[in-house]
Amino acid sequence: MEIRFPHDTDCESVKKKWAERCRRVNYDKIVLINDDKGLTSSDYEAYKAIPAFRKILFTAKDVSREYEFCHQLTEYEGQPYTGSYNGKSLDGLWKFTKMWDYVSFLNGDNH
Repeated sequence: MEIRFPHDTDCESVKKKWAERCRRVNYDKIVLINDDKGLTSSDYEAYKAIPAFRKILFTAKDVSREYEFCHQLTEYEGQPYTGSYNGKSLDGLWKFTKMWDYVSFLNGDNH
């Protein structure tokens, strides 16, 4: 696995900042937001096994009956996987704010 920090080119600085970030992680409040791009059925099972405070997996196909953490982005229904949702729309808002109620999710509703 490779993690990039494009805002910093000094290797020692990056390592120090990464260590600081790791110490601040509250493992009891981990929130996972992912999508179905490139996933297999075994990946869904692996995601299911990850303990997290909140987790959601955006999908193009509605598989929420099989996996309660899945949420279909209907904009991508009929496609093999979700498209872009983490970018700016023409009106300046983040795309996902129009596709998914993230406030409710953060407040405890996985849908």
